[in-house]
Formats: sequence, structure tokens, C-alpha cells
Amino acid sequence: MAGVAERTLSSFRRINLNREKKILHELSEVKKVSMKLIKAVDTIAIVLLLALVGVGFIVMKKTTESNAVTAEIALIQAQNKKRVIQEVGLLTAEIKNLQKDLNRVRTILQKDDTYDHNRK
Repeated sequence: MAGVAERTLSSFRRINLNREKKILHELSEVKKVSMKLIKAVDTIAIVLLLALVGVGFIVMKKTTESNAVTAEIALIQAQNKKRVIQEVGLLTAEIKNLQKDLNRVRTILQKDDTYDHNRK
């Protein structure tokens, strides 16, 4: 009877060892699959980050181009304002010259007696 019990115990041990081996094998397979999933998620995250960086560069480029256009427009407006200021200065000088000429003409006419008679 002791021999039968030993054989039965030995057979249970073998069954348990086989079960443990199967469980360990399944765990290693699960670990492999989870590692593959982790690598896939990491790869996707890296691709998304690179895409985000690319979009950031595109936005910066467009912003730079927009700033350049704005600067060109500001320069053109400044040049136009400068021209307007120069023209106003020239017109002011011209008006002053005309005022001086008008004063000279009045002085000459006031010296002439006929001007005073015709005026009254």
C-alpha cells in the first residue's frame, strides 16, 4: 500500500510540475505579448510626439512668414508717412514763400497811391 501511495504522490507531483510548467509558459507568453504592446504604445507615442514637433515647426514658420509680411507692410506705411510728412513740409515752405511774396506785393501796392484810391 505504501508503494501505491508513493506512486500516487509521485504522479500528483508530476501533474503539478506539468501544471506549473504550463502556467510559467503561459506567463512568459503573456509577458512577451505585453512587451510587444508596450513597444507598440511607445512607438505610437514617439510618432505622435514627432508629429506634434513637426506641426510646431510649421506653425512657427507660418508665424515667421506672417511677421515678415507685417514688417514689410509697416515699412511701406512708414515710408508713405515719411513722404507725406516731406510733402507737408514742402507745402508749408511754399505757403510761407507765397505769404512773403504777398506781403511784398502789398508793400509795393501800398506805396503806390493809386492803390489806396481804388481801394476806397
